[in-house]
Amino acid sequence: MKKYIIALLALACLSAVGYSKDWEAEIIKKLNQNVRLDYSISYEVRNIADNIVDLANKQAREKKNYIAYWNATLVNFMGIIYEDEAFMWASERTLANVKLWSARAIEVSAGKAAPELYVIRFLTLWHYYRLNELTFFPEKDPIEFGYENQRSQFEVWAPNHKREIREMLNEFEKAEKINPTVAYREIAHKAVWLYGAIGNNAKVAELNRTLQRMETDRKASVTKQNQSLARKQQVVKRQVKTYMAFPTNTAPLKWYERVFFRGGGHF
Repeated sequence: MKKYIIALLALACLSAVGYSKDWEAEIIKKLNQNVRLDYSISYEVRNIADNIVDLANKQAREKKNYIAYWNATLVNFMGIIYEDEAFMWASERTLANVKLWSARAIEVSAGKAAPELYVIRFLTLWHYYRLNELTFFPEKDPIEFGYENQRSQFEVWAPNHKREIREMLNEFEKAEKINPTVAYREIAHKAVWLYGAIGNNAKVAELNRTLQRMETDRKASVTKQNQSLARKQQVVKRQVKTYMAFPTNTAPLKWYERVFFRGGGHF
């Protein structure tokens, strides 16, 4: 029975698809303890509460160390307004705080700043200029002209903002120099657009090849993980089936081995 229960628990764990977690409580705890927040938490939290942003800023002003500056940079970054993947933008306050605290973190890092600091700076500028927006109608009535007048925000913005493009690419290139894998994974697909806008087609081709290779490797890794998980699930299912099955080769009980309970007695 014990093995049967263990097998069922294992099957339940393998089949689990997610869990809930109080991310904001964890962030507050780590801020108060001056413990470094992991960059990956920014995938989980959007439109973070103002009181947490204020706490991160307060800790940065008081602690004046790399961890506090990193945390303040990351928390302000998580304050970017998010509606869906196509509509994200940073306020003036968010942009100013990300620039301030990331610069302080880089300054005190003694040349060991995390590449994600530059990734955050890049993405904050990207969202500040609202370059994720899918459509933009700069000239004619969209109702009258419809899709023929449809433009991406980036397409309209890029020709007149070469200086801003160069500023963003500087952030990408610094991240790329420290850790190419992080830079390519996080922002290379956006950097491709920027290099294309300034006519650096060689860099566009290089990044596209790299991204294609990374995607191929990612798919292969996912396939391998899924196959491994499927094998484990099959093993557990066989265990469950084995422990649940009644034995088929048990000999009949002899008359003196049988006990029948009837009305509290037996015969």
